[in-house]
Amino acid sequence: MKLVLLVHNNLTLQFARKAVEYFQLNPENCLWIRDRRAAVPAEFVHTFDLDQAPLFEFRIADALNWGKQIRVNYRSLSRIDRCLSDFAPEGFQLIAPHSYDLRYHALITHPGCKGFYYLEEGKLSCAGNPGRRRNWKRPLVGLGHLFFLKGRIPAFPPPFSTGHPKYKGVFAFSPFAFNGFKNRIELPLPFRSRPELAHFKQVLVLGPYVEFGELPQEVEIRILKAFFAWFAAEGPGRLYVKFHPAQLAQDLSAPVIRTLLNEFQGAFSWEEIPPSVSLEELAVSAQPDMYLATSSVALYAMASGARVHTYAPDLIKAYPPFRQVWEDLPLTVRNAMSPIPLTQ
Repeated sequence: MKLVLLVHNNLTLQFARKAVEYFQLNPENCLWIRDRRAAVPAEFVHTFDLDQAPLFEFRIADALNWGKQIRVNYRSLSRIDRCLSDFAPEGFQLIAPHSYDLRYHALITHPGCKGFYYLEEGKLSCAGNPGRRRNWKRPLVGLGHLFFLKGRIPAFPPPFSTGHPKYKGVFAFSPFAFNGFKNRIELPLPFRSRPELAHFKQVLVLGPYVEFGELPQEVEIRILKAFFAWFAAEGPGRLYVKFHPAQLAQDLSAPVIRTLLNEFQGAFSWEEIPPSVSLEELAVSAQPDMYLATSSVALYAMASGARVHTYAPDLIKAYPPFRQVWEDLPLTVRNAMSPIPLTQ
């Protein structure tokens, strides 16, 4: 048996390694497909960077670029298929965090894929599939996908295609993930304590809310300014700040937040946490106070003994549509977080 594993951050990498242990496979029988510039250990023999295979979805508004986009898609699909066929000519099992991404779905529809499992990755794994929205464009977009993506990927794919004939099950690491899914396999959390992370006692975990269109930047900056004022009033301390990979990639909100942090340098010191540091391992190692709006990190931080505080209620007051983002977290997790009493 050969296994293809898709990882896009430190969390999915750690969870995927546990899945390999579950199957008791030799590492040489694993192909690691990395996305979002995820770092994988140098000793991994077989790897593929999914950034080499961009896929465009069919959009009527992009009609002038259809020819170029189709050529890119066909090259990318050929590149993906060649990699998979070379690695596992006899076929493989796939483990992926979801199949909403066009490229992830392309792995499932490769003829060599004999079955696939979903891997817990955070709050998306707790939310399940959203209700299907009515869309008059659906039939037209479906036809466009036939040409754009060789009929490999449906229009508007759901995050989890549990009705797909190749679906085998899910790997869960928390009691909140994949509830009600068929063939649910729950494994223990893989995080280990690391002495070099023990000094991270007060951590601000930021999210790509501006980048994903979930929050106006003006609102985010106003609430963060109130949070920094509250943090300064709590007493001297050092705040460690972790940006989301999407914030660093788009460089939209991160520079503005860094500038705001520097305005408070006289009240407290701050330091940016490198992207390579796992927040889950940090939670186990330092037992910190974590401050955030909403994040899947809360799922595992609290399970590891960290204290999690949220300023989401103030974001919702300032921008009510943010409630939907907040409610993506399971109610039991939201109730276990401590609201921060900000003064705006």
